[in-house]
Amino acid sequence: MKKLRIWTACLFAAYLLLLLWAILFKGMAPGGGSPMRRSVNLIPFYADPYAAYLRKIAYRDWIVNVVAFVPFGILADCLFRRRSLWRPVLAGFCLSFLLELTQYIAGLGASDVTDLITNTAGAFAGILLFRLLVKLFGEKRSALIVNACGSLLLAVFLFLLLLVKAHA
Repeated sequence: MKKLRIWTACLFAAYLLLLLWAILFKGMAPGGGSPMRRSVNLIPFYADPYAAYLRKIAYRDWIVNVVAFVPFGILADCLFRRRSLWRPVLAGFCLSFLLELTQYIAGLGASDVTDLITNTAGAFAGILLFRLLVKLFGEKRSALIVNACGSLLLAVFLFLLLLVKAHA
C-alpha cells in the first residue's frame, strides 16, 4: 500500500504542476506570451448578455474549470482518505483562491469569483467520484484504478505535448 501511496503522490504532484502551467501560463512557456490585462470579476457566473459569443466562451470556461479540478478531488481524497469530506473541498477552494490571487498579482489573467466556485465544484465532484469508486471496488482497488487511469492520461498528455512541440 505504501508504493501505491507514493505513486498517487507523484501523480498528484504532476497534476498540480500541469494545472499551474495551464492556469498561470495558459500552456505557454513562462515569458513566452504577452500577459493579459489584469482584472477582477466579483459577479458570479456573469456573461455579457449582449454578446452571444462571449456567453458561449463563458459557458465553455465554466465546464472546463469544473473538469480541470475533478482530478484534484480524486487524487486528494485518494491520498488523504482518513479526512472528512470538507477538508479536500477546502483544499480545492484554497488552491483555486491562491491561483486566482497569483493571476491578479502577476497580471497573468483575469481573476474571477466564478472560477473559485467552478473549481471548488470540480474538486467536490472528484471527491464524490472517488468515494463512489471506494464503495464499488474497495479502497485499494480504487487507488489502483485511479493510479492506472492517471498514469495513462499523463502519458497521453505528455505524448501529445511532445507531438505538438515537434511540429511547432
